[in-house]
Amino acid sequence: MFSTMVVRPKKPAEMPDDPSMFTLQFRFPNIWQNGISDKLKVMIAFATVDDENTIAYLGFCQKFMPLPILRELIGWMGSRYNLKVAHEDRVVVETQEPKISGTAIGEKLIPGDYPIVLYRKHRESLLQQNETRLPR
Repeated sequence: MFSTMVVRPKKPAEMPDDPSMFTLQFRFPNIWQNGISDKLKVMIAFATVDDENTIAYLGFCQKFMPLPILRELIGWMGSRYNLKVAHEDRVVVETQEPKISGTAIGEKLIPGDYPIVLYRKHRESLLQQNETRLPR
């Protein structure tokens, strides 16, 4: 018999204060750094191609293995795993509705989506600033 376990996402106040634990940083407009630990990080740079397409460049960085051959093997395995996760995420992104992005599109966001809200507000602010600067 199989059982299903549901894990509730932790709220920020429930997370440990240990700085070596998981971190997620976003550097506007297109850099995402995922800190798995203080010695293991994944970096993604998103390069916009057009209004509907983006290329993601993934980097895998580790500081825990000093032996050259093992370090290379870990880097290779980490990169392969990153590609696997990226392809899983790609399916989600490509089937996401609505295709447009913004702060007033009727989505039901949860507290864990707060970075998305911040990004969209900042993006909309920059778009509005750009519109006021364009000659008519």
